[in-house]
Amino acid sequence: MSAVILDGKKIVSALKEELKKRVAVIKQGTGADVRVVNILIDDDASAKSYASAQKRVAEEIGIIYELLEFSGKIPQQELMKSVVEL
Repeated sequence: MSAVILDGKKIVSALKEELKKRVAVIKQGTGADVRVVNILIDDDASAKSYASAQKRVAEEIGIIYELLEFSGKIPQQELMKSVVEL
């Protein structure tokens, strides 16, 4: 069996185009915006970097991205209240 070389950039580009179409269909069918909310607990540089990448991709495909950041000391009940309010 021979090795198959995958073109990651080409695959990602195709996936983004497909997702753009799906998001457009949802918006058209419901009249509602598609959004994703990411909850970040504590001040972690790598998590913030990942969240930034998520935001960039979401915006590329037409999804509204919201980042909610909380201190690592937030009481669980307060965090759950914020989640329920979404």
